[in-house]
Amino acid sequence: MTIGERIRQAREGKKLSLEDVAQRVGITKQALSYMENNHTTFRTAYHLYHLSQILETSMETLLGVEERASA
Repeated sequence: MTIGERIRQAREGKKLSLEDVAQRVGITKQALSYMENNHTTFRTAYHLYHLSQILETSMETLLGVEERASA
């Protein structure tokens, strides 16, 4: 699973809209959509950290660290 897929899954699991999450992170809806579709990545760790807080998950989970460790 890609980081974009994990972000989308976490966002949808919390029943949050793309627009709401993007606004809370401080990025555009289009930027978050591009990330979820794996067309771009986060420019700073701050945005990834903030996103993990909003989605109530860890940065490691979003990055797939657990998946790689168990493989």
